Amino acid sequence: MKRTILLLGVLLTRTSLADDSGVPGGKISSEPRDCGAAKNHCQRGDAWFVTGYANEIGREGMRPAFRRDDQWRLWDATIVDAGTAYRTKSASAATLEPGRRAVVFAPSAGRPKQPATELEALTSKRWSVVVVSEVDSTAGTFVGDGVTYSIEAARVLSDPQGI
Repeated sequence: MKRTILLLGVLLTRTSLADDSGVPGGKISSEPRDCGAAKNHCQRGDAWFVTGYANEIGREGMRPAFRRDDQWRLWDATIVDAGTAYRTKSASAATLEPGRRAVVFAPSAGRPKQPATELEALTSKRWSVVVVSEVDSTAGTFVGDGVTYSIEAARVLSDPQGI
């Protein structure tokens, strides 16, 4: 029964996202595409992320969001009523520095290192918040909260706004 409910939840979410009324940029694609840093991780517009969400493994996470009608919303149309919104952009070795917070598409066994679709990029719970402790520009990696990540999978935060 859980599986049916979960499957139904996914279908309902995708159905609501398929309706392009009120979603900035129109319909969200579930077609495979390059969602790397050079493609802005398939984020739209100013690529805002909001705090207050656990990622899929229970650590501090962030979720992509947009502002409409004076309200912050997740891309599944859920209204966000608390937390902080941050404008984000793809990270580089020059923009990551020790002590800076970043949001990273967290690795997961057997799954792509980057979002595989626009839908995954905008709705995934794999986005995690980390504090950068070191950067290796030669290797293209950084360490955040004791874990080594690809710089390609990270976004830097700016312009915090209370919700």
